[in-house]
Amino acid sequence: MNLSGYTLASQIWDSGRTTKAADATVSVTNASGGTFDWKVTDTQTTGFTADEYKYDVLLTNPAGLKEYWIEGTIYMDEGYTA
Repeated sequence: MNLSGYTLASQIWDSGRTTKAADATVSVTNASGGTFDWKVTDTQTTGFTADEYKYDVLLTNPAGLKEYWIEGTIYMDEGYTA
């Protein structure tokens, strides 16, 4: 999808959508190729205390029409690899 002229935004919420955990940074890296970076900082993730979060990426086209393009789940787990 060509992202020229689009703006992208993303938020992360607890699974009950009662508390916003973070605003992710979304940066278009190649508009005509439809690629972008989605980032959350270490500082932001240290505040993630629940086991599960929901996120989405909201696209706003040049005419102002908004649509949710991507959505998903973030599972928090400490992991084992040191």
